[in-house]
Order: sequence, then structure tokens, then C-alpha cells
Amino acid sequence: MKVTFQLPCSKNFEFFGQLIQLPQEKATVEYSFLKYWHNLVDISSLEIREPVIGFLEVKRREFVLEQMERHLLSDEIFIPLTGIGIFPLSPANSDPSKDASEIKTFLVDGEVAFLLKKGTWHWAPYPLTDTMKFLIVVDKRTVDNDIHVMKLTSPLLLI
Repeated sequence: MKVTFQLPCSKNFEFFGQLIQLPQEKATVEYSFLKYWHNLVDISSLEIREPVIGFLEVKRREFVLEQMERHLLSDEIFIPLTGIGIFPLSPANSDPSKDASEIKTFLVDGEVAFLLKKGTWHWAPYPLTDTMKFLIVVDKRTVDNDIHVMKLTSPLLLI
């Protein structure tokens, strides 16, 4: 099975979480040399008990998805810094090992950040460039206590 990627927008991303993107409304603060939009996402409402910031670097590799992971105790935010690629996701209430049609891929080009609801299945983005770099906001306990990996029944070709 081959999966095609989508451009992320609020409507096609609602099953996975929320996009953090440039708003359409007027900036909160504006000068001739800058614009600032305040309070785009109230992160106090996120399910991240002890938030920490991590750094993720992924290298270009074969576009074959063989497994996915999720975090049951925490939301997670991916903030792209460099590179362009695709990000595979499946809704929290899905079982991507049994139904690959639930897996969607989104273009990551630095225009939006991705706030994933806890339980959302995902795997490290696949760079179209040589590498991609991200800041990750997640709960402090995640790496030691909250990584749940699932192998897919059959590998998926992403592009």
C-alpha cells in the first residue's frame, strides 16, 4: 500500500491534535519591522504534567513505515526548525497495525508546528531534505515510562 501526503490544515488534522500556525487575524502587536500574535495556544491546558523541551534530528532514509509509537500519558508538540519532510500519524483510537488506511501523512515545511493529542500514533518524520531538526515539548517521564511501539503488519511505502 502506498500513502500520499497532505498539506496540514485545521480540518484534516483534528483527529490527531491541533496545528500551531500563522493566524489569519490581525497581529496583537505590530510595528513596521515585526508582527507578534499572542496566546495562539494555551499550553496550560495540555496534558503535560512536567513539560521538558527536547531536540530531535532525523536523517533522510527509505520512505518505508514499519512501526509507530504513541504516548498514553502526555500530549506532545513537534516544532520544526529546519528541513522539509512528511510526518506519519494515526488517530489515538485507531489500530494502525490492523488498518493501515487510518495512517495519514502530512507535509512538514516549517510553516506549522504539530500538537499531538496523547495516544496519537506517530513515527519520526521522513525528511525530503538531508535532515530535519525539531524542538519537542513532552512530559519529562515520556522517554523512561511512556513509549509504546507497535509493528505494522506490513510495511507502508510513504512516497
